[in-house]
Amino acid sequence: MKDLNAEEKILTVADTLFTKNGYAATSIRDIANVAEVNLALINYYFKSKENLFSIIMKKKVRQLFGSILPSMMDESTPLEEKINTVVKVMSHVVAEDRNLPMFVFGELQKQDVSMAEVLPAREIKESTFAKQLADRQPDTNPFHYILNLFALTVVPYIILPMWTKVGLMSETEVLQLLNERTGLIPQWMLQTLK
Repeated sequence: MKDLNAEEKILTVADTLFTKNGYAATSIRDIANVAEVNLALINYYFKSKENLFSIIMKKKVRQLFGSILPSMMDESTPLEEKINTVVKVMSHVVAEDRNLPMFVFGELQKQDVSMAEVLPAREIKESTFAKQLADRQPDTNPFHYILNLFALTVVPYIILPMWTKVGLMSETEVLQLLNERTGLIPQWMLQTLK
């Protein structure tokens, strides 16, 4: 952190504290203390806690969804390959930051952050992926499949850590199960598309 300039330090610390503690439990003073910067400097760069949080939220949503959008938009990739890629990429992103899904979905529910401003809903709706799903199953809204794909991929990263806390599974068993799911989810999705 010593090599970062003040603005970068503030963003790095804000990212960590907002993700760990949430918006309400993180104060500008907390960020200033951990970043070892003057409180006025945060106001100078970001004007308010809300603006700083909005920047972090946009970054987190890009981290979660931005990694899969190129695959979803690619017109040359067959649907089966897209499903595999989306699952692998999203699983990797969430495995790297297990707090990411809970933070993004939880804070979007609680905060006055414009969903249209941060979620790439229009891009997903107009993606080649959605069109391919609609072509494969014309009588079913493609969002059912997209929601299932996201839920099957992301929700276990929210639920399974709780199982380790209550002693139902070890951390090793959780990781093994999550790795197995990366191969199983595309199979399950393709079965529903027959």
